[in-house]
This record gives sequence, structure tokens and C-alpha cells, in this order.
Amino acid sequence: MRDDVEMVDVPLDRVRRYLEPGPIVLVSSACGGERDIMTLGWHTMMAFSPSLVGCVISSGNHSFELVRRSGTCVINLPMTALTAVIKATGIHFHDLTRQAS
Repeated sequence: MRDDVEMVDVPLDRVRRYLEPGPIVLVSSACGGERDIMTLGWHTMMAFSPSLVGCVISSGNHSFELVRRSGTCVINLPMTALTAVIKATGIHFHDLTRQAS
């Protein structure tokens, strides 16, 4: 991952401004020392105040079990400059994590 990319927290009451256009997002999850990140192409705003975001994560995806067990996830809105990283994450993340182990 690039070191020159800064993550910025967005207040929940303002997040819909970024999510409503329907961008590809990264969903990160963790539980019991395991972690995963996945690309997500479908999500929707379900409520505005308080903000509620709906998404579908297949039960066949490793992230599904981590989110189910922990009850949490993080929705990351990457910048356009990270397009190549996003594409690689969706295809090769498990290969990369196995190599790092």
C-alpha cells in the first residue's frame, strides 16, 4: 500500500455525500487476529440521521464471517489515484496475505 495516502474520518452525518454516487468502496474487517479487506460495488444509504449504510457481503467471502463475528466493519472511500490498488485488492488480497505470513 502507498505510504503517501492519508485516511480522513468523515462524520456519519456527512458520509452520504460521498456514498450516494455509488463509488467502489473497500470494506475492511477484523476479528480475533484475522483481518480482511474486500472491494464492494453495491451499497446504499438506508437512513440519513443517524446514517445507516446497507451492503451485501456474500457468505462465501471471508469478510462475511469476520463482520458477523465482530459486528463491525469499516467502509473506506479510496481516491481515484488508488484505482490500481483497488483492482489488485479485489483479485489478489488473499495471495498477498499468504505471502506476508
